[in-house]
Amino acid sequence: MGRRKKCDDGMVIKAPEKNTLFCRVCGDGNAGNHYGSIACNGCKGFFRRSIWEKRGYSCTGKGFCEITKEARNRCRFCRLKKCLLVGMDTMSVQSDREKPKYKSGGVVKMERLSTTSIVKIEDDDSISLPSTFSISPPCDIKTEMLSPPHPSSHTIFLQPPIVQYFMDLESISENVVDDMDSLCASMSYLCRVDVPFTATMDNPGVCVKRTIPNWLGRKRVIRLSDLQFMWCRSFAIVLDWANRIHDFKELSKDDQMLLMFHRLVPVSNMQHAWKMYLSGSSDMVFIDGTYYPRNKEQQKNIEWGCNHYLSNLADLTYSEAALPMKELEMDEGEYGILKALLFFTPEMYLSKDGQRALHRIQDRLTASLYTHVRQSRPQLSAAKVMERVSHILLILPSLNKIVHEEDNAIQALAIFDLGNLHGLPYEVHSRKPETRPSMEYNPFNRPISKSCSSSTHPMITEIKEELLEL
Repeated sequence: MGRRKKCDDGMVIKAPEKNTLFCRVCGDGNAGNHYGSIACNGCKGFFRRSIWEKRGYSCTGKGFCEITKEARNRCRFCRLKKCLLVGMDTMSVQSDREKPKYKSGGVVKMERLSTTSIVKIEDDDSISLPSTFSISPPCDIKTEMLSPPHPSSHTIFLQPPIVQYFMDLESISENVVDDMDSLCASMSYLCRVDVPFTATMDNPGVCVKRTIPNWLGRKRVIRLSDLQFMWCRSFAIVLDWANRIHDFKELSKDDQMLLMFHRLVPVSNMQHAWKMYLSGSSDMVFIDGTYYPRNKEQQKNIEWGCNHYLSNLADLTYSEAALPMKELEMDEGEYGILKALLFFTPEMYLSKDGQRALHRIQDRLTASLYTHVRQSRPQLSAAKVMERVSHILLILPSLNKIVHEEDNAIQALAIFDLGNLHGLPYEVHSRKPETRPSMEYNPFNRPISKSCSSSTHPMITEIKEELLEL
């Protein structure tokens, strides 16, 4: 049997049976957990040597070479890029080089950030880190590994602690998966929406089985029947991400609930924009390996329910978020801090103590973003650093358009019972500033006729007209 590790919140991270894991870099079937991702021994060794020896590679093509088991040695640049894209952690490689410390009685094992570790965002420059969070690679690590202007470009240097933590947290939250035995025993309900929001706060697994994310798979075009799982799985990743941030857990239970309820959709929208940017395409990509093309001709062959949900949403996600990320050549550290800034937005619905705490957190995160830009781009003057930080922060208000579009689309589809987006998705996307999440699910509390007026939902009239044309 595979090994199991049980986390504090009851989730199980389990290594599947031998020979069932495939390398996320080249697809080799003989893979295991290495450096924060699933990789074969060949890609593990290649990644380790590249980081240890600070090797610089170049691509003779356009930076998009296909990496397969048979062809993985043809382009080292694209192979290293793929290693970074699938979440392999450079800091884990560096910690391998550190000699174990000795105490009387034996060796003290050096460990990386665990799936249950949390970080404290302090008000001053000192950061309180978990004892298992190692941030001590050699101080001379500053070699630029990948130079072309592409989303996967990376500079290896000593990150500010908060920035490094949020970079690690991205990989951790996406690698929390449910026990495979439980998954196989309940394939009839990979996801469910007949649960109240409050029930998902501490255990997102009640609404979805957390399968391994496959954002860049592009296996096929998304279908109407995929929408419910796509929404629920993306929902769970945001909860898994937030529940590992110490400052979030230090808020009152009421403030935690309200902050999550009102900030979940914007954070999820930013997550989709980031994945769109990483994909190198303008198509919208999803966690289950499906995608939605922005090409209008291709959209003609897609179910109209999917088009009503995703056509405008994909365009806005690209123009308002993914394209600015591309133009800025945003790196992983900048994205991690920007995502945290978006989440920790002080709102009037929070308590006074909660608002004060979030203002302090935002000040610290903004300072960390400035420090990260200054260190990662030493060629920029102080004025250019501030200009870049300003352009990054300008992405935040642009997300409001994306949020509004998705809210309207989900409400409309739920009203017509399309895509199984009633229940939990409808509750989340129907929120208002004064709205509080419900404490229990009411099967009769579904969108009904009084909510169907065209003045309330702008998409209703348009959908009715298309229904008459079919």
